[in-house]
Amino acid sequence: MVTKTLWDVDIEGITYKDIEDFLSLNLQEDKRPKEGTRLDYKVDIPKNLGKIITAFANTYGGLCILGVDEKNGIPTNIIGVPNPTGSDIKTQIANIIRSNVYPPPMIRIGVVPLPNNKNHCVVAVKVEEGEDPPYVWQHDKKEEIYIRDNDTCRLATLSKIETLFKKRAKLQEEKSKRGHFINPSVFIPEEGDSVNNYNQSFHCMPFGDVTLIMDKKDEDEMRQLVISNLKMLNYETDNNGFNAGLSMVSKKLFLEPDSTLKG
Repeated sequence: MVTKTLWDVDIEGITYKDIEDFLSLNLQEDKRPKEGTRLDYKVDIPKNLGKIITAFANTYGGLCILGVDEKNGIPTNIIGVPNPTGSDIKTQIANIIRSNVYPPPMIRIGVVPLPNNKNHCVVAVKVEEGEDPPYVWQHDKKEEIYIRDNDTCRLATLSKIETLFKKRAKLQEEKSKRGHFINPSVFIPEEGDSVNNYNQSFHCMPFGDVTLIMDKKDEDEMRQLVISNLKMLNYETDNNGFNAGLSMVSKKLFLEPDSTLKG
């Protein structure tokens, strides 16, 4: 099936024909790949590119194709984005993502010049499903967490943020069992362990059946991030915690350093 081509090939080595085959502009509109949970078209390089990348990384990964016009989510024409001689649009886009999305997501970027205009190109940005969610879009002195909902990027709710942290902890635990490196500021404790066994500066954050322990800096950043998202969703919060939001899920996310973990 032609709509699988860009999912399966090395995105950094794609050709113009790969783009043409994927978009299937020679077919009826209902036969062309439509925008959805894992696919987005943009006619240029959008200012909110980081938002799209964040949403993909926090969901199932995805493909953002720049330089393609669309109508109702269906590709209609290959326009291309400006790529003057001597410029490095691949590095430009990678820098936009690295400076606005945290933690750094796994991305691959393919650049294909238009055959009839070498100063314009199509750019395909492939985003892997993230192993360190939640991923954050940082912009205009704001930090926001987005997820992909069909063809839309939506601000994550508190419960969704909680789910993303559970996912991170589970992936870290799986990596540790395989002997993979884990960020030294994050530990997966055993049931009954005292936080004092690690360090007084580490705080414990339980999310259902898993528990994250992170240092004070990470905790403060996460706290402010969740507060920011709650305010965007019009929940009442205070500067000392997530009181209103936490009551929704009946969880106490922060324990004192001398607490004993209950698993």
